[in-house]
Amino acid sequence: MQVDYDGLALASQVLRRQADTHVPRVHDYIRQHAILTPSDTGIVMLPFTGVSLAIALVGVQVVDAFGRICTISAQKVDDAAADYAAHERRAYEFAQRASQRLGTTLPPFTDPRGTPPMLGAAGSHAPADLGASSPDLLTQIHDIPKTISGDVSQVRDAVTGRIGDWQAAGTVAERSDAGSWLVAPNATKSEIENMRWGAGPILGGVDWLIQQLTGISLLEDVIMKPFAGNWTGIEEVQQAWTHVGEAMRALSDNAGGLAVSGAFWQGDAGTAYQGGMSAIGLAAFGLGAVADTVSGLVHNLVLASKAAAATIGFALKSLSERLLRMALEATVPVAGWVIAAAEGALAATQIFSTIRLIYSVINIILDAIESAIQARVQLVSDYLRLTDLVQVLSQAGGRYA
Repeated sequence: MQVDYDGLALASQVLRRQADTHVPRVHDYIRQHAILTPSDTGIVMLPFTGVSLAIALVGVQVVDAFGRICTISAQKVDDAAADYAAHERRAYEFAQRASQRLGTTLPPFTDPRGTPPMLGAAGSHAPADLGASSPDLLTQIHDIPKTISGDVSQVRDAVTGRIGDWQAAGTVAERSDAGSWLVAPNATKSEIENMRWGAGPILGGVDWLIQQLTGISLLEDVIMKPFAGNWTGIEEVQQAWTHVGEAMRALSDNAGGLAVSGAFWQGDAGTAYQGGMSAIGLAAFGLGAVADTVSGLVHNLVLASKAAAATIGFALKSLSERLLRMALEATVPVAGWVIAAAEGALAATQIFSTIRLIYSVINIILDAIESAIQARVQLVSDYLRLTDLVQVLSQAGGRYA
């Protein structure tokens, strides 16, 4: 058996940083940014607010359970170091008694743990532009070649760095700053302006004037958002869950790094430690996947919200044009009245068609809510598995050693 006390100390510090720094940040981030409110969903999607709250509450419990696992594991590493140091002290005391019988004296015992090294900063962080709002469509198209080239370079550098980690296994460090992924979500807001003018120049222009005078948008604040929801708010919740997924994968990467760098601890206890770190890493990676699933489901709500708003805007545009035409036709005696009556019948038909479109959007929303409930079930299952892992670690003799 071989053990490096500095490696044990650094491994404990990595685990405690996950438990004491990153996990609380994920906890607070979910509560602050990852819950839909009635103002986000509107009347049609209001049932999803309860589901969203339930998912967030379970998500917080799961993250807290993961933090407890990291704390227990750190304590086990510390206990193992204390056991090894106590064993060396007993061996020293035995040798000292033997030397005294021979008339010699050994130098004072020195605790092998000594002064532990301090853990440095994480090796990598989230991109500096994470959280910046998306550029307009033309800019995105123009930047596609640069984006692809940058992604390929990033993958190549990551693979090269990881191979280097494997070859130099033994250096204990924190690979990634998980908390750096938890930036405030920032959805693109330019589409709101586009949606207003999508209602037509007449209503759009009147709405613009009303907003300049009162600060309130008739189309957005009074009609679209209460009914179809504020898709910008929904999209920011979706982004928040994406960031949570990235943070959990960073936690997974850090646990994986501890498993790979386990060469400082050899023997059965070291093998058990590496297995434990691998299990913790897989658990965090699974939580990241669930967060991605929730993000995808909320993204469906974004699409449904935009579809509902577009449907309402298109209906208002068409009806305003038809009503304007009816008003002009009504100025013509007799013949104009007949035409206006026919236009009224067509307007009624159009209203019913719009209602059918809205029903289709509502069905999409209900399907999304049903899928979200399944995501909550998956989160509960993950929570139970983490609870089992906590129980196993707690009952495993209290130590890795």
